[in-house]
Amino acid sequence: MVDKKDFTIDTNEGILFRRHIRRILQNFLLVWLDADINETKHDFTASIQLLRRIVTSIATFTDVDECIDYITEIENEKVFLIISGFLGRQIVPLIHAWSQIHSIYVLCGDQSINKEWTEKISKVKGVHTDMESICKSLQVDREWCDRHSIPISFRGIDPLFMYTQLFKEALLDIEDDKDASIKEFVEFCQLQDDIADDTIQKIQEEYSHHTAIWWYTAPYFISSMLNKGLRSLDVDILLKLGFFVRHLHRNIEKLHREQQSAKSVVHFIVYRGQGLSIENFENMKQSKGGLMSFNNFLSTSRNRNISLLFAESAAQDPTLMGILFIMTVDPTLCSKSSAPFVDITNEGFYDSGEEEVLFSTHTIFRIDKVVPIDHDRSGHLWEVYLTFAGNDDNQLNLITEEFRREMNSVLKGFSRLGYILIKLEESAKAIQLYEVLLSRTCDKYCQVEYYNQLGWAYKIMGEYSKAIWCHEKALMTSENDHFLDMKSLSTIYTNIGLAHNEMANYETALLWYQKALDIRKKIHPTDPLAIAHCYNNIGLAYYGMHEYMKALSFYQNDLEISLKLLPCNHPDLATSYMNIALVYQGMNDYPNALSSHEKSLEITKQIQPSNHPDLAVSYSNISLVYNSMNDHSKALSYQEKSLEIRRQVLTDNHPYLIHSYVNIGLTHVGMGQYLEALTCFEKALDIQKRVRSPNHSVLSGILCNIGVTYYKIGEYSKALSYYEKSLDIAKETRPATDLRLAQTYHNIASTHSEMNEYSKALVWYEKSLEIKKEILPAHHVLLADSYNDIGRTYVKIGDYSKALLNYERSAEVLKQAPTVEYVKLTDHYKIIGSLCSVTDDYPKALLFYEQLLQIQKEVLPSNHPELADTYGIISFFHYKMKEYSKALVSYEKLLDVLQKALAPNHPKLVAVHKDIAAIHYEMNEYSKSLLWYKKALDVQNKILPSKMNEPIGILKQTLLLLVFISLIQATRAVVNYKLTSVMMDSTGNLSLWVGKRQASIDIYTDWCDDSLDSFFHIDMDNVWNRSMIPFITWEITLCNHTNEDDPGITKRINNNTYDPYINRFGDRMKQWLAGPDQIYGTSDDRRAFVRLGHEMNGNWYSWSKGSVPNDYVLAWRHTYNIISNKGINTTRLQWVWSVGSEDYGEYTVEDYWVGENYTNWIGINVFNGGSSASWSKWRWPHEILDNMMARLNKLSSTKPISVNAYATVGVRTGNTTDVQAKNEWLRQMCDYINNNNIKMASYYNVDQPNQDNMVFGGTHGDVIWNGCKGYSSYRNCLQSNDWIEPDVTNPRLVTDKQFAGILSNAKDIWKNRGILKIFTILTLFFQNMII
Repeated sequence: MVDKKDFTIDTNEGILFRRHIRRILQNFLLVWLDADINETKHDFTASIQLLRRIVTSIATFTDVDECIDYITEIENEKVFLIISGFLGRQIVPLIHAWSQIHSIYVLCGDQSINKEWTEKISKVKGVHTDMESICKSLQVDREWCDRHSIPISFRGIDPLFMYTQLFKEALLDIEDDKDASIKEFVEFCQLQDDIADDTIQKIQEEYSHHTAIWWYTAPYFISSMLNKGLRSLDVDILLKLGFFVRHLHRNIEKLHREQQSAKSVVHFIVYRGQGLSIENFENMKQSKGGLMSFNNFLSTSRNRNISLLFAESAAQDPTLMGILFIMTVDPTLCSKSSAPFVDITNEGFYDSGEEEVLFSTHTIFRIDKVVPIDHDRSGHLWEVYLTFAGNDDNQLNLITEEFRREMNSVLKGFSRLGYILIKLEESAKAIQLYEVLLSRTCDKYCQVEYYNQLGWAYKIMGEYSKAIWCHEKALMTSENDHFLDMKSLSTIYTNIGLAHNEMANYETALLWYQKALDIRKKIHPTDPLAIAHCYNNIGLAYYGMHEYMKALSFYQNDLEISLKLLPCNHPDLATSYMNIALVYQGMNDYPNALSSHEKSLEITKQIQPSNHPDLAVSYSNISLVYNSMNDHSKALSYQEKSLEIRRQVLTDNHPYLIHSYVNIGLTHVGMGQYLEALTCFEKALDIQKRVRSPNHSVLSGILCNIGVTYYKIGEYSKALSYYEKSLDIAKETRPATDLRLAQTYHNIASTHSEMNEYSKALVWYEKSLEIKKEILPAHHVLLADSYNDIGRTYVKIGDYSKALLNYERSAEVLKQAPTVEYVKLTDHYKIIGSLCSVTDDYPKALLFYEQLLQIQKEVLPSNHPELADTYGIISFFHYKMKEYSKALVSYEKLLDVLQKALAPNHPKLVAVHKDIAAIHYEMNEYSKSLLWYKKALDVQNKILPSKMNEPIGILKQTLLLLVFISLIQATRAVVNYKLTSVMMDSTGNLSLWVGKRQASIDIYTDWCDDSLDSFFHIDMDNVWNRSMIPFITWEITLCNHTNEDDPGITKRINNNTYDPYINRFGDRMKQWLAGPDQIYGTSDDRRAFVRLGHEMNGNWYSWSKGSVPNDYVLAWRHTYNIISNKGINTTRLQWVWSVGSEDYGEYTVEDYWVGENYTNWIGINVFNGGSSASWSKWRWPHEILDNMMARLNKLSSTKPISVNAYATVGVRTGNTTDVQAKNEWLRQMCDYINNNNIKMASYYNVDQPNQDNMVFGGTHGDVIWNGCKGYSSYRNCLQSNDWIEPDVTNPRLVTDKQFAGILSNAKDIWKNRGILKIFTILTLFFQNMII
């Protein structure tokens, strides 16, 4: 605390005492604010003398702001405020409600001036004209404040309660030299500067003349200081007053024996009136039927009325509940429980008629009843009936005995007090205590003990280097004098190992654990449990090294021994099962992890109450497993159970609450609920700031999690800021090779990568890799992850050779990993093969895809689609190498897989037949080529009635190839006639049903010169002539679809390979846009949209599957520039960059972003697959769209957004259409479009096998129109006035602003359009958008 005014005069000695007190020795302090204070005058010094007989800690101020600042810093004590009348009138109305202010005393010369305003404020305890009057009032308030501040703990809520008897025993076991202790206490008081010298002198000279009871009840500071020490566990006070605790207990004990021997043993009742905070009162009500402990010497009275006055006084304070404790006491039980009491009516300082009965410290009572007092109407006055409990609670006795057994190896007295402080998460205070104890002793055995305990405390606080130093100091001290027994040496070895384990020095930890194990085997060969504990520790080290199989082996050895020797519900078994579960989690074996966690939970439930903290740990662990399984709802449920328990039994700033809030936050991150996650992390951060013994390692972790959340949101600068804060702390508290540092480096690298700062990203990825290489085995999967990250970054830079090198290193690590991760390994083979193909190294690409195929054949069923994909890519590589025979062999295998997996008329078979035909054509085997093209045509004809989504380019290519056969010319004419008929009838009926015309039709084209004539002269003209705007989906697919599995297509676009074709396409596009007069820029010009290489964030198209985002972006920009340079402006042609609603494969949408200057619209495709396939489930529109929409809006806040195709099946569960559910989905989608700034949308009105997508003309619906079934929600949506249709009076059908998605008013923007794919009707309309 910073001093604002340095010093004032102490009247007795003429020395200075600090205005801003170094420490506050009581539960209260006095603040005196008066602008006219003159510290040199006699009346000031006389006043200070009077006040310091009542309150030791006094601060005086003449400046209002300084005084206010000082009071606001007071957190744990109460303030008695003396203030002048003049300043009181200004300040008191503003601050009297502050919780730290207990009482206010107005000191003035004229009482009448201040009477009116002071009567309105309950905390003002009178208007006084002299200091003597204030002191009388202050004396009463001080006693009441002390009474209200007695520390209390409740079983099941306060951790201290479980140690209450041991805490008492530790205090009473303190060995002291009376004279030396008094001398030390006096010197301590003199150093504080704020205790009156005459009081100190009186204690020094007269302590032995009076009993401890007399001093405890005297109007000096001893009882207040002891109360403060026990309430706040102040180590300095407990050290200095430990002797007095023992003397007072012995005094009570002696008098108890004397008084009870002269009386008959009968039950009696005593009373105690006091205030309880509202929080403590609620805890007490919650603990009804349970136990509570008064953790100080307890003053009670046989006089009910006097005690009631104290309770009624407390009830006047709105922050307190007035409590009258009514205590029934059995003297016999008190004697058996070592809980003496004594009637001090004639023993204390005062001759009082209160009939006071004083109990020794840490007396336990059972809470029988909590009831309001009848005459009270405020709700703040209650009677609480207690019964002395003593040692009559068997479960408490068992737990206490277990704790006592644990402490047998700890020296008695203050050392045990330090042990308890560590158990209570008060490690900083324990450290302070042990450091003092070390400074006091020359005994080597004590030094070893204190150093060992000090190391434990440092480990708990996360200061592992200091912990190791302390343990090694203990070891050195014992080894130098050769006095320590082997068992104690084993304990020190274990402690050093545990500290190294926390520092991730696992190999070093293993060495120490092995030393401990060797000793245990020598000295306790018949004590297998001790050996089992060593196995557990060794398992812990291997777990940290991610050597899960070894860890599992040692944990199972530990469990095997423990199961034989321990009862089935022993807590050590619960720990063993938990450790085994954590190993299974690390191995991604979640079913076994859950099973082991549940066994641990069942044992804990048997031995602990329902709100025990160990149950909270079990629930939290189970939650983490469900998180890993992406079952976030279950994960959240278990974390909330855990938090509920911890809230019940822990204080508001307990460190375990930090873990709960962090884990709940991580669950919200997994659910995409980032704001909720941030709230949880902020709560954890707030507790961490308030915790008494902060663990900086935990603080670093919280900051890192906040960074992760901002990263997920896309706020990369904030993410980087939190990562760097986390790193600064981690560097101070963790060794340079800590794996958590490596993770932080990785997070920073990933953030730089998202910010397109690839050079910086590489630096941080390399730092992360260096740590992993130093501490992990060469075949560890985390090394593979690092190589993968570095490889991906080089891909983004465009340095494919370095990318390839790192991906190969990653694959090599994965091949050698103890547990082969097939998914990761196969993904790597795909990436490596793709990179090789980008550089036209097809032989090497083929090598890796053949390794991929070998794995897939081992782990996948023979009809799995991925096998077909791999055969297809291998065929492509053979094709590019002109190894046509080998290409045919792979295609035949591909065909065999598809025929097993698909229906005979599946569209995919058309493409395969066509590819086989193309290969035969290249081999000059024209008859075979013709045969396979006919097979393609046969399949296509079979699916015409029900499946109309295959681009007409397939058939056109077939017909062009067979142009020399006249029969095919006739077939072509028939086919085109049928297409036009179907297209007109289908869209027309739907338009009549909805009552509006479509504004646009979707047409597909490929990347082939052969398609240009039919595309522009037939397809584009047909759409425009029907007063609709063409929406061109321009698939980067070569003639005959020979590049369907070619990930190098975008690379070749950048290398100008296809510039002639792009130029021809651009010229034809401008010619078509120019309209009938063929003059671009005149009134008859046309419009079109173009969507190039859509769904690039998927893994099914050649421009995305295994492709490199940087190549895609450059290919898009290259194509865009060539077309735009033709002089085609955005009033005629709008570009749409269109993505899938989810990322698949290695890269994200953000990786493929082409930039603000290279697109006019941002599009997205949406599909709810319901239960129509094994890989899909029913999802409502917001579940599909929210995440991607947020990301797209972050990419660009200026580009209009369109839903280029959306659809839902009707099968929500099972295989039966749920018309009501589909109708509701459509309604919600309509609302979503209306409410989320979506300016164009299209429904995919096509049924597929097992997918009833159609909203009109399908097999299901809730309405029928002209014999066609439809869904009313869809029609109702489009009938809104917000949706517009093309204006046939406008030569270009819509306005320029509508075309560009620019809002000119509330009813002037597109929002929906129709889409027609060849043999497919995707019909919707542009809609007005309201901002």
